[in-house]
Amino acid sequence: MPFATSDSSPKMLATVQSADGSQSQLRALFEVWKADGSSRAWYAASPDGACGADNAARTASTSVLPEQMNYRMRVKTQAYYMTHRGVSGVLDSSWSSWCYFRVDTKSPPSPVVSSGPPWPR
Repeated sequence: MPFATSDSSPKMLATVQSADGSQSQLRALFEVWKADGSSRAWYAASPDGACGADNAARTASTSVLPEQMNYRMRVKTQAYYMTHRGVSGVLDSSWSSWCYFRVDTKSPPSPVVSSGPPWPR
């Protein structure tokens, strides 16, 4: 059973880290797919423009996702580098494993409370 959220624009969270523990400039790349893998529903980089510090939390709120549907999310780290010769580029980690969730905005019915005869003793 996937995790359920009542937020139709859930916030994604990941902590990015460099493999060697250096003070690399990193960002998280998030993607959300329909659970059946038929299409990607959302994609974002955090931070959006430049990369940030190593070992820091990255967040991004999805666009509004259709309700009453199952999704899967994954994330990877992207590292910015520059060589001593001034050549720059990015290196990507592999993708994380999938995390499944459901956007479910329908509340369960309210409980019904009634009185009845006292319980037998």
